[in-house]
Amino acid sequence: KTKQRSKPTNVIWTHNPDHMVTTMGMYPSDRDRLVVLDHGLTALNIHDPIPTYEVAKPQHPKVILEHLDLILDKNKKHIDHVLKFICHMVFRPEVRINHALLISGAHRTGKSSIGLLVSKLIGVGNTSQPLMSAVKSGFQDWALGKRLALIHEVKESNNHTLDNHLKSFISEDELHLNIKYGSVIVANHLHFMMFSNHRYPFPMEEGNRRIWYVHSNATRQPKEYYNEFHRAVGVGDAIGPEIQHFYHYLKTRVLPLLPSDFAYAGSP
Repeated sequence: KTKQRSKPTNVIWTHNPDHMVTTMGMYPSDRDRLVVLDHGLTALNIHDPIPTYEVAKPQHPKVILEHLDLILDKNKKHIDHVLKFICHMVFRPEVRINHALLISGAHRTGKSSIGLLVSKLIGVGNTSQPLMSAVKSGFQDWALGKRLALIHEVKESNNHTLDNHLKSFISEDELHLNIKYGSVIVANHLHFMMFSNHRYPFPMEEGNRRIWYVHSNATRQPKEYYNEFHRAVGVGDAIGPEIQHFYHYLKTRVLPLLPSDFAYAGSP
């Protein structure tokens, strides 16, 4: 069946039949669907609540951490940065990180599984998975109401304008989106995690601190490796048993060491 686009009025009616709101917006740190603003105005929160997990008997998230070791070549500095990026998205949702992640490497090693893992932690409803053609297009429906854009295949080796095109999405405080039913200006809470099978996925200007880019030397692992990974984290949108332990690990081991200025420091 063809998916029907949801106009703002339809979204408001679905979540709030009395339609007693004056605007819509992204309020990532608020778990309520209706948010009271200044002067008594009420907004419809189009950000889905971030899942929380209470773990009675925490376990070491071995499978997830070993996968980060694989993709990031056991580079402690790189692993530390990715863990802090994920932790910030989960536990400091009200502040947008001012740089994106880009990981390239061999085909079918599980690079993009890191992005899907983040999606489960922040809520799959807050995630978009646009094709690069959509990102480059004149319409940005894929960005409205989302905190994470996962781009699974970037191959733009001759596109010298892409870096500048992504700049506004990554660094601007407001997004001017051209939507199929009109245009809209929204607060920017969008983050990018991009993956590519090609070294140097697109040209970037020298000194670029908007994109954190690493090339992975990981090789394809046996089928059993990926079966274990999917059992641990869940297939598709399902939440696997190790997700809650990874959530606890981020909260107790990574969050206490997360710098207060991480979101603003730029890509190392």
